[in-house]
Amino acid sequence: MKQASAIHMDPADIAITDWGKAWYWALTAIFFILGVIFVAVAIFNRKKQLSIFCCLSALSCYTLSMGYFGMAADMGWIAVEVEFVRGDWTGLSESHPTRQVFWIRYLAWVIATPLVTTEIFILVSASLRVILLDSFLIFVVIATGLGGAITPTSYKWAYFFYGAIACAGIAVLFTHGYNLASAKKKPMKQMYLLCSLLTAVVWSGYALAWGLSEGANIISPDGEGLFYGILDLLTGPGFGLLVWLTARRCLCEGRDGSEE
Repeated sequence: MKQASAIHMDPADIAITDWGKAWYWALTAIFFILGVIFVAVAIFNRKKQLSIFCCLSALSCYTLSMGYFGMAADMGWIAVEVEFVRGDWTGLSESHPTRQVFWIRYLAWVIATPLVTTEIFILVSASLRVILLDSFLIFVVIATGLGGAITPTSYKWAYFFYGAIACAGIAVLFTHGYNLASAKKKPMKQMYLLCSLLTAVVWSGYALAWGLSEGANIISPDGEGLFYGILDLLTGPGFGLLVWLTARRCLCEGRDGSEE
């Protein structure tokens, strides 16, 4: 069994290329620009009730931009021995090659993700208890993802299992949110259902991306970056825009969207 020394600070054998760095630089700029746009909308929007959603989305984009800056600059990572040796590395040596794992990505997620989900719970007037519990479960999901990513043995899949349990808890909270949305007008209920479905699809994508990259070492770090980057665009600004449009529509049709 591999020991803890399998975690190295030396250059990783399997790492991002110049293409991957260029992609990360592009995402750094995209998230920063989108954050500025959300701030501008919050400042100049006539409906001040919408400002909270824009501010949360702006903070999420700002955090993700900082995270991608670190990855683009090739910082915030460690080299971890892969559990599965694939491709050109097969049979070259008895020791397993190391793969570049960006811990800074998980740090950005643990800040940005609760901001995004908080938006939809505020939209349906969920209690502070629900929001705090959701934030805690998100922290567990991301912490277990990082724990699994830096574990060079099959124990990484135990972390994956614990993260899946936390995801089930988040699904229960979203079900509670749907019940709250059902008490409001039809647009709110429809858009909440759309947000929930988007969350389910995108978060399943995160699990798949983790399994193919840091988990099973099937796709390259560049492919990992492309996969995660698209998911982050959908989760951060994409989700924030959808919530903002929902809130705007409900404010146009009624004060809080409640059925009379």
